[in-house]
Amino acid sequence: GKRISFTAKKRREVLDWLSEVRIESKYGTLIDSNDITVKEFAELWLANVVEKSVSPQSLYKTQNLFENHLYPYLGSVKVQDLTTRMIQDAYPEMFKNKGGKKYKNCNYSDGTIRIFSNEFKALLKYAVSQKVIKTNPHEGVAIKKNKNIKVVDAYTEDEQRKIVQYTRNKTDANCVFYFLLATGMRMGEA
Repeated sequence: GKRISFTAKKRREVLDWLSEVRIESKYGTLIDSNDITVKEFAELWLANVVEKSVSPQSLYKTQNLFENHLYPYLGSVKVQDLTTRMIQDAYPEMFKNKGGKKYKNCNYSDGTIRIFSNEFKALLKYAVSQKVIKTNPHEGVAIKKNKNIKVVDAYTEDEQRKIVQYTRNKTDANCVFYFLLATGMRMGEA
């Protein structure tokens, strides 16, 4: 193995550190912070931290976000080499759609980009806490909001009357469609 060292002013601090390193070594979570890539560190974080604190569905969503957006662009970069500028410049590439549009004009919602950003920031915060890096390079990244306004194609009053007329003799359908029209709910919300 590789030789590592630690110095502190008090003996207790050294003993605490030694105990922590032994545990990490035993469970395979000891990190060689000089060589670990973003992808390797993210996989450790997902397995050792996130998996124990979120639902399987949330874990799956975060893994997919990283697989699709983080790993292809920054996965091979060493965590210590990440800079705020590098992350800022990668965002448009990470969130461009297959048509080549930049993320401010594409189909990704602000929510998806924000969730990814929060998870990536949490990953790097964990890297700081594990002393892999000194500061979180994601802290200074500015995420642009989408300017696209979603246009909702609603039924006109005439179309609504036709639906009510058509379903008038069909008791169950009438109730459902009248309820949806009166409340503005979508079918999936009813």
